[in-house]
Amino acid sequence: MAPVPTRPWTRSPARISNSSLAIVWLHCLFAPPVNEFERKKNYLGYFANQLWTWLALAEPNDEVSSEFVDFSSGRMFAGIYHWFPKMYGRFLNNTLGYVHFWITIIGAYLIFWPMHYEGLAGMPRRYYDYSIWESFKQFGDLNRFISTVAMIVFATQILFLANFFYSIFKGRKLRSANPWGSNTLEWTTPIRPGHGNWPGEIPEVYRWAYDYGKDGHDFISQTTPVGADESVH
Repeated sequence: MAPVPTRPWTRSPARISNSSLAIVWLHCLFAPPVNEFERKKNYLGYFANQLWTWLALAEPNDEVSSEFVDFSSGRMFAGIYHWFPKMYGRFLNNTLGYVHFWITIIGAYLIFWPMHYEGLAGMPRRYYDYSIWESFKQFGDLNRFISTVAMIVFATQILFLANFFYSIFKGRKLRSANPWGSNTLEWTTPIRPGHGNWPGEIPEVYRWAYDYGKDGHDFISQTTPVGADESVH
């Protein structure tokens, strides 16, 4: 799996969105009406999944934890924000990026979390009209709220697309080859790489891709030889 962005603002969407995966998964378990035993078992599974997700994501590098958690749309977006400068030589708009992230992540919780309570009440899934159910028509206002938030979140993805295509031509230009301080080889190429990516010889790899915050360095590129007095990986 490709490395995940390592700067704080691009790391946060990846970290938080993986927790939201557990929220979506819990909704899928609770939406069908189940007996009390199954419900308690699903609760235990949910919290076990949450605990594992947060333990994995508490590691110093999100790249390592990505081996243990599912891929999510949040990681996809984080990857786009991370590699966009490498692809187009420009940055996506930061302000629009923050707006996109916060509305999407908060909206995801506002959409799926209320569904858990509907599922606990025994509401079945994929019914067009709940008004004929005396037990479930009380959730009409809640369902309208969920639908409204879903439309807002969808519109925010259109904002992301607008930011994407606008920034290809008008985004802030990349001034350095490695703006994120990343270790991997793609960030050792020139801003506008030619055929073969690197001028001259292909660089040699001396170390793994996860030497961050080591021996007083924020990051150490894979092309840096391992020193004799260097601490163990």
